[in-house]
Amino acid sequence: MTARKPPEQALANAHGRARQALEQALAAAELSGRPVPCRGAEAPAWTADDAETLEVAALYCTDCPALEECRSYAVAAGEDGGAWGAMTPAQIRRARRRAQEQKTRRADRAA
Repeated sequence: MTARKPPEQALANAHGRARQALEQALAAAELSGRPVPCRGAEAPAWTADDAETLEVAALYCTDCPALEECRSYAVAAGEDGGAWGAMTPAQIRRARRRAQEQKTRRADRAA
């Protein structure tokens, strides 16, 4: 029987794996010459303080080659600043809450 990891360690591992996948996707995009919107001239928009600018930045993410990895990282890490994976901070919080609720339901069914 394998020992279960403490919840904090499991979250840290998921966060680390998501971060690594994002970094790999960004590197692959850079090597292939595919543009990554948040790394271009408009990069400050992705870390703006106002919701309207973040919403516009999130729209530009939809064509990003690292979209899915970025979104996964944002939810795993609980990013609460800036636009990540075509999501604003409010959308990230909702997605994280939904993911945690689904995980709880799965654990309850398994118990």
